[in-house]
Amino acid sequence: ADEYDVVLGSRYLHGRVTVINWPITRLVLSYGANVYARFVTGLPVADATGGYKCFHRKVLEGIALDRVESEGYAFQIEMSFRAWKHGFRIGEIPIVFVDRTAGESKMSKRIVREAVWRVWKLRVQSMFGRLRDLVQPVAEEKGLELRFSAPTGDRYIGRSLLLGRVLLNLVVNALKF
Repeated sequence: ADEYDVVLGSRYLHGRVTVINWPITRLVLSYGANVYARFVTGLPVADATGGYKCFHRKVLEGIALDRVESEGYAFQIEMSFRAWKHGFRIGEIPIVFVDRTAGESKMSKRIVREAVWRVWKLRVQSMFGRLRDLVQPVAEEKGLELRFSAPTGDRYIGRSLLLGRVLLNLVVNALKF
């Protein structure tokens, strides 16, 4: 328990698939979604879409939960991604997943679409965060004040435009020296 901050129950650990009673289409979709999420985000886990997760309290306090936007299976990916990007240690343990015997799946085309696009949004937001961390010390050294708040409207687009302007200002100011 002290070794990790987040522990994930994994259905796809060490090249093994431990799922019982799933149709092959569901298994291929789930396994493929994990490969895709890992490829796009770089998240170093085998099973990012699983729902068996244990978070240390400090992780939940350290993640801006009010900024988590995902629903459906993308929520599982986003929570692990945010924990990882905040530097928390993530471990996985093998589980055997047995499909439900009552009720129905909540899987829908909307949930799949959200997961397909959300991982790209997480990746881009992460890249801009790293860029901000690189740019801010240089700007402060040159006496420039940087604001990283988004204009009204779409936060994602606003931040992209704002960072573009910041980079342009840095280049212009660097050329003045």
